[in-house]
Amino acid sequence: MEIKDKRIIIIGYSASGKDYLADQLIRKGFRKSTSYTTRPIRINETNGEVYNFVSMDVFQEMINNNNFYEYECFLNNWYYGSTIEEWNRCN
Repeated sequence: MEIKDKRIIIIGYSASGKDYLADQLIRKGFRKSTSYTTRPIRINETNGEVYNFVSMDVFQEMINNNNFYEYECFLNNWYYGSTIEEWNRCN
């Protein structure tokens, strides 16, 4: 299967199996992008691995500068988004 130029966005509820699915796709040759979020970093997380953790001010500046390919604000007022640069890097 040719992976080049194929992209998948995985969206789902917490604990719905997104990481498991992503790991399976990585084994098949896909690359995982590192999204940005305004949510607090958890104890077992490292900034820059699964997420780039930024303040709301930084995230808003990135929105204003049209840095995002896509972004969303969830009910808890935490923002998540993928930058155009990261989207293109995973090509």
